[in-house]
Amino acid sequence: MTPEEKAIELLVKDLEKIEDSMLKRIVALVKSGNFTDADIASLSGQVDFFQQINQLGYAGKLEKFFEQYDEILKKINQEAISRGLQGLSGASARTLDNYVNLKAGELLGKAQNFGNELQSALMSNLIAGTPIKDLVATLKETITPLSGNQLKVALNAGVKEFRVLTTKKVYEDLPEQRFKLYGPVDEKIRPSCHGVMKYQPKEGYTKKEIDEGAWTKLAIQGAHEFSNNAKGEIIPSSYNMMDGKEYTFLFTGGFGPCRHEPLAIYKEN
Repeated sequence: MTPEEKAIELLVKDLEKIEDSMLKRIVALVKSGNFTDADIASLSGQVDFFQQINQLGYAGKLEKFFEQYDEILKKINQEAISRGLQGLSGASARTLDNYVNLKAGELLGKAQNFGNELQSALMSNLIAGTPIKDLVATLKETITPLSGNQLKVALNAGVKEFRVLTTKKVYEDLPEQRFKLYGPVDEKIRPSCHGVMKYQPKEGYTKKEIDEGAWTKLAIQGAHEFSNNAKGEIIPSSYNMMDGKEYTFLFTGGFGPCRHEPLAIYKEN
């Protein structure tokens, strides 16, 4: 497991704990039962669920998680500098920093939405007179969870995207820089990625060549060549996976989370 994967696993587990703690707070808040309309109205206006979530450590966990983005940037930039390149300019570093702030804002927004959904669902159940013993289970069925597999997929995609964007910014003043697709070749590899990994030339491609279709051609070839099941039958969804899609510097894999990304290469690679 990579450091990034460990950080994602830790954040997801931490957010699961925050979600559980928040639900326990709600049960403690309403355990007396028999809420009047006045009580419900007061609860709606006086309790800030988003603030409660942050009190449980949500914002702090996010801040800790995004520290790894600094390490990713430093690693890619230092690799370029060690090869005699200039590395990131101040303007490029600020652009990437703004991107990280936007990604953090997205996750804060998810917590805001979670708090709003939770508060709305709580109000509905209080008005309906849902028994306290059923409240947590009912709320979990109603609201979009704060953590879970969807979040894990989004975090993995975000980390990968940041590495690719950092690579682009580090080498953007060197149009002749060449890249190869890098990542695992195993039973999970998509046919499109398999095609690029197998047929890309040793010397790689420039970013311009990649975005103009060099990888797309190989991805289509792979989708057609590696889309058979164990019986040798063609799997239509895999065979046609590249229809209308481009396999570019940023959007490798064509859709969803992909474990492959561009890596700068040098003569000795």
